Amino acid sequence: MEFYSVKGKRPVRLKESTRALAARALSGEFGQEAFHTPFVEITNPEYENISSEEQYICMLNTIVTKAPLRIVPGEPFVGSATLGDAIFAQVPARYNGKNVFCGINHITVGFDNVLYMGLNGLRAQIRGRSQCQKDEKKQNYYGCLEKCIDAIELWHKRYLDELLSLIAQHPGEGYEEVYENLKDVPLNPPKNFRQALQSLWFLFAFTRLIGIWSGIGRIDKMLGGFLEDDLAKGAISIEEARELTAHFWIKGCEWCKGDLVKGSGDAQHYQNILLGGRDITGKDITNTLSYLVLDVVEELGISDFPIAIRAHKDMPESFLRRAAEVVQYGAGIIAFYDEQSVIETLMNYGYPYSDAVNFTNDGCWEVLIPGKTRFSYCPMDMLHYLQTDVLGVNKAIEHDGSFVGMYMSLQTASPAESDAPIPEYADFDELYEALLKGIEKAVAWVHSDLDSRAYYRTEEAPATALVMSLFVEGCIERGVDFSKGGSYYDVQAIHMGGVQDCANSLLAIKKMVYEEKLLTLSELITLLRNDWEGREDLRLYALNKLPHFGNDSAQSNEMTVRLLNDYINIVRAYDNRADGIKCPPGVSTFGREGEWRYARGATADGHKRGDILSPNLSPAPGADKHGATAAIQAYCSLPLKQLPGSCALDIKLGPFMARGEENVSAVMGLIKGFCTLGGYFMQMDIVDDAILKDAQLHPEKHPELAVRVSGWSARFVTLDAQWQEMVIKRASAGGI
Repeated sequence: MEFYSVKGKRPVRLKESTRALAARALSGEFGQEAFHTPFVEITNPEYENISSEEQYICMLNTIVTKAPLRIVPGEPFVGSATLGDAIFAQVPARYNGKNVFCGINHITVGFDNVLYMGLNGLRAQIRGRSQCQKDEKKQNYYGCLEKCIDAIELWHKRYLDELLSLIAQHPGEGYEEVYENLKDVPLNPPKNFRQALQSLWFLFAFTRLIGIWSGIGRIDKMLGGFLEDDLAKGAISIEEARELTAHFWIKGCEWCKGDLVKGSGDAQHYQNILLGGRDITGKDITNTLSYLVLDVVEELGISDFPIAIRAHKDMPESFLRRAAEVVQYGAGIIAFYDEQSVIETLMNYGYPYSDAVNFTNDGCWEVLIPGKTRFSYCPMDMLHYLQTDVLGVNKAIEHDGSFVGMYMSLQTASPAESDAPIPEYADFDELYEALLKGIEKAVAWVHSDLDSRAYYRTEEAPATALVMSLFVEGCIERGVDFSKGGSYYDVQAIHMGGVQDCANSLLAIKKMVYEEKLLTLSELITLLRNDWEGREDLRLYALNKLPHFGNDSAQSNEMTVRLLNDYINIVRAYDNRADGIKCPPGVSTFGREGEWRYARGATADGHKRGDILSPNLSPAPGADKHGATAAIQAYCSLPLKQLPGSCALDIKLGPFMARGEENVSAVMGLIKGFCTLGGYFMQMDIVDDAILKDAQLHPEKHPELAVRVSGWSARFVTLDAQWQEMVIKRASAGGI
């Protein structure tokens, strides 16, 4: 079994049996199997008459009792989310044909806390809190948490019983070792590396099974000590540890659907992992497991665990080099935080150093404090507000001011009628101020929507996330469910897309209308409503001659900085809620530039309706004409440390970067430069648009070709046509 990439054949270190199992998982075999049983039906006749807490426990017990088990010969770890709805972050249980609870995603829970104390230790902690509690409601809450642990233990016992049955049927075929490894964990703390991997996987898979899509977080910090101890005692070899790490990664892609369901990719499961970085004492935590993870990704190309490396000036040169070598294989599986910038950003926002230094991310790159944060975000499009509220190029649908209504308006705007009134502004500054008013109105909507849902943070609200309370600090300590605001941090980040597209358009208007006077604002708006028809010369001038973000142009940088600062100030002015919900500013598109493309009109900087524009806080495809270094410098000139909601730079490198030692050094240089300049988050991919186009025509020839999509990577052939087109457009225009 061989695995390939844009660089060619991948290295071979693992056993053939391990590689064959990886191929089965990557093919979608196990994910498609789950579609046979998408959910379980709750049959309790009293279900409608019991409390929401009791309904939740009933749901849990139904799932862990009825969900199919999966034990694959040759795998050292067991535990699987085997219900199809769970693959889509839905709770896979229904009553009278209807879903009973909502899934949870964009979160990273505290697996390490439960891992280190075991479920028995967690149960003891809960009982201790309950015994000191006189409030009857909170006593009931703690009783429900114990029942959640009972459900996990029931699922655990089913696996143990099944393993005993397999041992009896197939003695000597390896099930004995799997049984012994699972027997004590996660009930008790693990005693070695193998048990630690099994315990973490079992807890993680259980959350998946019930519709919770959590990231894993700093796996080398959590488990690296177990491996180092085993190596020191001679209890395990590097080769054995690499095989076990590979099997953990293989388990992580067992929800791949192949091409059964098209969309944004079959590897988009929000199970992010961070490597490296420092601990609270400032010591770099990079260890043997950090390197083994890179070995596995390099060999198998598994993209289902997106990896972000916490880079800093004192990180081991050897680790940075290994990361750069893996980057050469493409797929964009590895991204980079400038650790110091992120920590400073979080502390500027009010997080204590003890929390900030332990940051991880959620489903893409939004930083959060693992095991302490309830997180969600609200996507916005600044270009939408410019084109609808200010220029009247588009008309937006009316909506009710709710999150859903506002979000739908971004996708459904349509061209303004040709006879619609054309707005007038005395000068550029008046136009600019109109844009800020549109942004402020949208931010106010977010807070109004949060206010309208305040009921869900009260004691009377239904409990919908009891299991989350086991893994998130604050819930047990306060005696408050996760769904009711029990976590230490409750974050509703505001994520603005289209910032640099808006800056490019504003600069084009300023220069063509108010400085160079090539046309009036009325004439420009008419042109944009007509998709630049009849003035291709002027469109190309705007597109190719005027400054665009990404080339480290002083003018484009200044406009983008101005716009970002004003956006940040607007968001921060509202970010003082009495209920404690944090609403930090961030910048992202998360791939929505694809679904927004036809709801956006032609732009003043030369783009036509339907063009795919800038991803995240990156140059528009084709705009980065001066290479990766200029794009990084432009990005790092922005007020990144005022964006605690996070912001991402996408760098696409040409296929020549996949070859030669000199290009390993070049990739290392880009990463070091990014950190020196005070970047925030950078995701890199090496792409070959010729290969991508061939894969579009002949998917059977490229089954394992993976690409960076947005905050995740995915196998190219599992993307639908729209997503494939977006990736190709970026690669064709932006490969440096």
